[in-house]
Amino acid sequence: MLMLACMNPEPVGNIRRVLISDLSGKSNIDYKARELGFKFSNNKDGKSRELAQWVKNMAYNSYQFDGAEASFELVIQEQFSDYKSYFNWPIMMCIFTPPKIHCRAQWLP
Repeated sequence: MLMLACMNPEPVGNIRRVLISDLSGKSNIDYKARELGFKFSNNKDGKSRELAQWVKNMAYNSYQFDGAEASFELVIQEQFSDYKSYFNWPIMMCIFTPPKIHCRAQWLP
């Protein structure tokens, strides 16, 4: 990872912040994953490259991860570990036929 800094930020009380964006490569993904507590095994299976490509595709569709570390953490959990969904959203269908409105909700397992 290329750093443009004249000194380490830690001795003066600052921290190094690596952003995830469409310009991020696999080294940024590795750094952020390590920071969040995930470790990819020597990156020979291409997980970092796969995630970097996914971030670029999402950025092309107007998603941003620059200030959304929690969203990126959920993506890593979902892709590469035992992910448990925190939410269970219902599927809802409403039929509007004046003067009645009929709605039905179905919870997916």
